[in-house]
Amino acid sequence: MFLTDDLIDEIEDICKHSKGKLPLNIEVIEPDNQIKLKFRSVSRKVNVDGEMIAKLERIGVKYKLNA
Repeated sequence: MFLTDDLIDEIEDICKHSKGKLPLNIEVIEPDNQIKLKFRSVSRKVNVDGEMIAKLERIGVKYKLNA
């Protein structure tokens, strides 16, 4: 999967519709060169629920939930 403008827009839309109290952290991994970029949103917080997870899975985004 490639990080495209369309994919970024879809992730942003999912997060907008999943507003909550949990901080949003995103890690982008480029596997060929094993480069990892970590981002933490200062302004966006999310509510991780079944709907958000289903939407991320539908667009093929791999995710990990931290406890």
